[in-house]
Amino acid sequence: WEMIIVGDGPYLPNLKNEINEFSLPRVKLKGFQKPEPYYEKSKIFIIPSAYEGFPNTLLEAQSFGCVPFAFDSYDALRWIVKDGFNASLSPAYDYKHLASNILEVATSPKKLSEMSSLSNQNAERFTIDTVGPIWLNFFKKIVN
Repeated sequence: WEMIIVGDGPYLPNLKNEINEFSLPRVKLKGFQKPEPYYEKSKIFIIPSAYEGFPNTLLEAQSFGCVPFAFDSYDALRWIVKDGFNASLSPAYDYKHLASNILEVATSPKKLSEMSSLSNQNAERFTIDTVGPIWLNFFKKIVN
């Protein structure tokens, strides 16, 4: 396995230093990129945010069959995914639990394949074909 980190931000220099300090050759920093090519190659998506309103990246990753791993630290998450079914949630800031969950799934091809398929199915709940008519109906109701 390799860990590819896509994105940037104020902690990027610190992250680069830690990767070098701990000699982690399989951790790669790609900076800001279009994420789709990375979703296509990935099986696991880690979203270590302490808070997200509605994390589009999680659903984008699921639409490519990536299994998301996240901290259970914001209310929308349990509405979007189901822990142990199409995602894996860990208590907030419990990095050991998060790592353990990742290793459990990454070392079980059958579990990874099942969760990947369920992730992809879950993303279908949020497509424009599903959500669009709900929004249109809502707007019709509030206008009338």
